[in-house]
Amino acid sequence: MREQDLEIIKNLQLFLKKAERSGEVVLADPIGGNMYLTFELRYVADGEIGKTNISSSDPHRAEVVIETKPNAITRPTEPIRLGTYENIKPLYLGFVVQPQIAQSGEHEVSITFYLEKGVADGSNN
Repeated sequence: MREQDLEIIKNLQLFLKKAERSGEVVLADPIGGNMYLTFELRYVADGEIGKTNISSSDPHRAEVVIETKPNAITRPTEPIRLGTYENIKPLYLGFVVQPQIAQSGEHEVSITFYLEKGVADGSNN
């Protein structure tokens, strides 16, 4: 799915250090039930390719682990399908991890939640 085919429903900025989990991020969903997500950064060695791992403990809670390098900009090649919103709309996640800020160890992480454009009833018309 390309970003051009999606509409943004929520943007937020987090400041994360390696191996420190964020507080819960709440994505309000009055129909399907709110989603609670945490984010964590892990470093990979030079020459390795980072991955994004999403683990879910139940339909409303998930942990997102983003592998990155300390001085790299990291983003998925395309938005990641996260689940559904309002029980029927495909929900996607995008992010951009900036290089660490000076020697603070902190990274600015932009998180974006998307829905497919024009999807009102769960189908693509």
